[in-house]
Amino acid sequence: MDMLASVAAMSKYHFLRTFRRSIGMTPYQFLLSVRMRRAAVCLATSSEPVSGIAFECGFGDLSTFNGRFRDAFGVSPIAYRSRERTSWKTRQ
Repeated sequence: MDMLASVAAMSKYHFLRTFRRSIGMTPYQFLLSVRMRRAAVCLATSSEPVSGIAFECGFGDLSTFNGRFRDAFGVSPIAYRSRERTSWKTRQ
């Protein structure tokens, strides 16, 4: 956060307010959403273990990843992978 604020030539708190007003979420929420979207793509397109995808996407703890993923997508990572693969097969 300090580095982002410095690059934007703002105080940390002004940067936070400006970012939130512009993007609609805090920088942390934005980063988390980017990580979740990346994980979703990896789950749908690879057979890498869920734990590997979690760590690759910046999560240091599998249970935290599972909880955040469920909050974001409404299903567990394994259920998401299964649903996306089934959906892909029916589209072909």
